[in-house]
Amino acid sequence: MALPTKPASSGGHRMCKCTAVLSMASGFFLVLLVYTYSDMPWQPANLPPLTEEVAQQQLDPDRSQDISWKRFIKTRGQNRTVSSRIVFYNRVDKCGSSSLNALIKRLAKNNRKFIRSSSDVHFRRYLNDTDQLAIIKKLIKQSKKKPVVFDRHVYYVDFTEFNQSEPIYINLIRDPVQRFISFFHYLRLEKRYRKATQRPKRQWFNKNLNECVMSGDPECAMTDTYHHEGPKGNEVFHPMTSYFCGHEAVCREFNNRAALQRALENLEKKYAVVGILETLDRSLQVFQAFVPMYFRNAVKLFDKSPLKSNTNQHEPATAAVEEELASRLWADIELYRLAEQRLYLQYRSIGGRVPPGAKS
Repeated sequence: MALPTKPASSGGHRMCKCTAVLSMASGFFLVLLVYTYSDMPWQPANLPPLTEEVAQQQLDPDRSQDISWKRFIKTRGQNRTVSSRIVFYNRVDKCGSSSLNALIKRLAKNNRKFIRSSSDVHFRRYLNDTDQLAIIKKLIKQSKKKPVVFDRHVYYVDFTEFNQSEPIYINLIRDPVQRFISFFHYLRLEKRYRKATQRPKRQWFNKNLNECVMSGDPECAMTDTYHHEGPKGNEVFHPMTSYFCGHEAVCREFNNRAALQRALENLEKKYAVVGILETLDRSLQVFQAFVPMYFRNAVKLFDKSPLKSNTNQHEPATAAVEEELASRLWADIELYRLAEQRLYLQYRSIGGRVPPGAKS
């Protein structure tokens, strides 16, 4: 699906078109265009200018004079891999994480240079300081014996806030609209409820995605107040920005500009590689080149294993529904576009070539 765009408006919005998907022919020009306007505050695409009320939003209410979240984020596709015995993969759900995890498991077995530490907690994404510190201490202890790759569905954990050295952060994301569609149908897989003591009503299993989106159903409204008790707890859709923002309450909100700003900054400045599921082959090449100790021979090994998928027969989403979902996920789309551009530049930096007309 092509992400919907509107003509760029004047002022700060001139830069928004720079986040469109890059092609081989135009990629270099677009990157230069981003830098041309880098002196202006970053603005989400297709939105009116910041109002005074929005400009006063703060991630930390105690820092009332802090306006750092307004900084414009640009990417040069730099290699931000740090020297660490810990890889922190805070996996975003419904973005191919099962496939990447299976690959990491095979890499650990073949390379024998690191171990995996995988969490069984699936739907508790945000943590208090005590729980974050517990994860950090556990990983530091494990890594003393052997380097470790940790994975869990959890928001970004800033090791430096607890006076610890940064790990190597990695992730894998996908088109936000397709992510929500996949999540909606994944929840309704009958096999997930085989051992459940309670099951939703048949009406919930048969819910139609198109009707859910267009009728105003709370499940498809993208709010942080919707609750659904599934076999693994409160199984609700989380913003993709949350995984890169952190554990403050504002990070759990959909389409919050301050949360998006922090997510963009963390993605660009903290993560070694954020792969794109739609261009997984190139993503793996970047993983292999940028994080060689842990991803040596990743491309070769992955070619021998098919991509994991959850099949659930359903009516496809209409174009109108996909467009409506895109409007409800605009912050996630901004994050996705930056990640696309960043991966494109990283791929080019290792000698990768994108054929004309191919998705960049």
